[in-house]
Amino acid sequence: MATSMSEIIKQNTVGFSDGYPVGVPESYSWYQGLYKPVGYNGPPGDFTSVLGWGQVYQKAGAPAYSNANAKVEVANARTWVHLKATGDWVLVQDQGPMKLEGGHFVTDFAGNAGSTMNVANSGSTAQFAAPPNGYNDHFWLGSRGEYAPGTVDAVYVQMDMRVTDPNVSLVANIGADWWRTPSAPYVDGFSNNPGAGMGNWVELSTDWSTLGFYSSSTAVFQADPPPGLFDAGAIATPKVLSFSPDSDTVGDGITTATVVKLEGSAQAGSTVTVFDGTNKIGTATANSSGAWSFQTGELSKSTHSFTVTAKDAAGNVSAKSQALNVTVQAAGTPGPVNPPTTPTGDNLVVNGSFETTPTAVNSGSWGAFNNIQGWTAITGGTIELWNNLNGVKATNGSNFGELDYLGARDGFYQDIKTAKGQTYDLSFDARSRPGFTSSTTTIEVLWNGSVVATVPPGADWQGYQFKVVGTGGADRLTFREAANQGADGLGALYDNVRLVAAKTGTTPPPVTTPEQPTTPVATNLLVNGSFENTPSAVDSGRWAGFSSIPGWTALTGGTIELWNNLNGVKASDGAKFGELDYLGARDGFYQDVKTAKGQSYDLSFDARSRPGFTSSTTTMEVLWNGEVVATVPPGADWQNYQFKVVGTGGSDRLTFREAANQGADGLGALYDNVSLVASSSTASATQTFATQSVATSSVTTSALATQPVTSSINVAPQAASITTTSSALTETSPATRPSLTQVTASSAGVASIDRAIDLMSQYSASRVGALSVSTSTSSYRPAPSLTDALVLPQV
Repeated sequence: MATSMSEIIKQNTVGFSDGYPVGVPESYSWYQGLYKPVGYNGPPGDFTSVLGWGQVYQKAGAPAYSNANAKVEVANARTWVHLKATGDWVLVQDQGPMKLEGGHFVTDFAGNAGSTMNVANSGSTAQFAAPPNGYNDHFWLGSRGEYAPGTVDAVYVQMDMRVTDPNVSLVANIGADWWRTPSAPYVDGFSNNPGAGMGNWVELSTDWSTLGFYSSSTAVFQADPPPGLFDAGAIATPKVLSFSPDSDTVGDGITTATVVKLEGSAQAGSTVTVFDGTNKIGTATANSSGAWSFQTGELSKSTHSFTVTAKDAAGNVSAKSQALNVTVQAAGTPGPVNPPTTPTGDNLVVNGSFETTPTAVNSGSWGAFNNIQGWTAITGGTIELWNNLNGVKATNGSNFGELDYLGARDGFYQDIKTAKGQTYDLSFDARSRPGFTSSTTTIEVLWNGSVVATVPPGADWQGYQFKVVGTGGADRLTFREAANQGADGLGALYDNVRLVAAKTGTTPPPVTTPEQPTTPVATNLLVNGSFENTPSAVDSGRWAGFSSIPGWTALTGGTIELWNNLNGVKASDGAKFGELDYLGARDGFYQDVKTAKGQSYDLSFDARSRPGFTSSTTTMEVLWNGEVVATVPPGADWQNYQFKVVGTGGSDRLTFREAANQGADGLGALYDNVSLVASSSTASATQTFATQSVATSSVTTSALATQPVTSSINVAPQAASITTTSSALTETSPATRPSLTQVTASSAGVASIDRAIDLMSQYSASRVGALSVSTSTSSYRPAPSLTDALVLPQV
């Protein structure tokens, strides 16, 4: 049957499996689905055969169900090879004349143990029993496909599959093996049959599903697919746009209703299938305008992740939509955002840099939306976003807004839960549209419907700050055009909106400039530090790999692997977090950050080891401008790690990567909640050495140095003091400084350790600009008081 190119690409893209197989160890490279071993997109030069195959497993996490009469059906199984010389695809295996064979193998293939599987072949269709407990269905075409040695550089396998019982929960995938000859026997080590790879897991239903696997890259396959297999008019990805009723705070994704109405858009006339997580909950039909709606059944009081796919009359199935997350909670339950008192420094605005959008806004283009995450256009208006357009780049991330879409008076708002009587600092960046002035680009800022500021922006980006007071309910923040400026489509540009609880006794100036040499304390300079913003959804219980996400870029040859509530681990901040080792490469990622020259910054992040593994394969390295500043062997639970770095005044690069010898096993550390904040003017060491000592781990840090000073701090159990002895301090100039001999802090405790390190850091930095400190694993007694004594030579 015809299928869409988009569906086959989805099956060959990391992170798009519909479920996972029961009984397969998660450490197996193909547990998550897509697996393409490096170097085997084409066969070894002397090989002459290929074999297409498939496998079916019970779906992990599905309700228990058994039916001895449930069957799996496979039709139109075929294999093509791609000829190097001509670029032609040649059919070398066809289910019709070749038939299918197979067996029930133990789920992890241990010892290749299995039992007979009866396959009933009829023309181009075959039927066999669903996999019994503890076994899979593994099947293949009866004769290997043949080709001349050295002539082939890729393979494509395609099959149609379905089940006869709608209540069974099965997942399947297909793949191919290269074989030395048409009759070569199987030998241990796969020297006669190295795998070309396999595709993602597809959940089977009573409707036919087409599965496809290609060994080449997606770009190569898309440019030159086998002819006649794909419908030319691939169906567009549908959308879930809204839900109702949205009780309490509009736009917060929370409702007290246990039945909700979902609404969205899809190709006109297409059948929309609705999912809650990985569970299909029903279908709807898009009308002639492409609109569809669906009413759910009774929902549990939890967070639900709604996605949809669409199928057209030709059978083409779209990619799955982005998720709309809805939390159902009991009436009167407080929401997850903003406790009664709001901690200073936390930005209460959702999507304040406008990076999360229903569809991508690519560099050099713009997009228009009725709503985006966190923000809704005012009645009659539209949210217009730009990305690197008309010579302007965002001040935070990639996207920024233009306030006048067309002829209407445009604007947008967000409802934010606040604490009663709390004063908040509202800030944002703005500038005029290139070539125009405030006569057509003036911004009005409203708080609960009242204008609190009128901003005529200048020709360059500037930061604007104002104060507002919370009511204790849902307060509405609105940005809109000035009343007489809505008819020309020319508006102000805006970005980086923040609402932060004001510090007691501070009064910020009304206007600040982004290029000022100091960075405001408590502002996280990192984009997407909790990894929530991704090019495609990472649903709960799933993972995905990316070459880049907003703010972060993978190292050359590496991949950013993100998890969501997977393997018994939840994020320390938000829903998503990272796993540092994707496959065989040395993985890592980086972000370039604009800093102030000489400014000290507190770098912090959360980390833990992958479940079941230790620092022997999960050690992290942290680099600042290419120099290792920390090596972290994380423990078994989430811990926060903090270090200091110094800005150069330019674009500084922060990098996280695996330890050099740990990149080959696909098992890495877990990380989350990365923050880079300007240090306060009062120096204090923020390293969490004390916490790490209690956790029986060790950390080594070093500042960017020219003359390093190495010092060990050893804290004996129940010790009353900390003593550190350092090597001689010298400078590169002819003058030689005397030695730093000792730093002592009495009454050992967290504060005393921090203070001792801080004193050493200040002394070292003022004289040679370098320090390395290591803590030994130990436990100690916290103390109620601290007396610092610094023994330093006079200089």
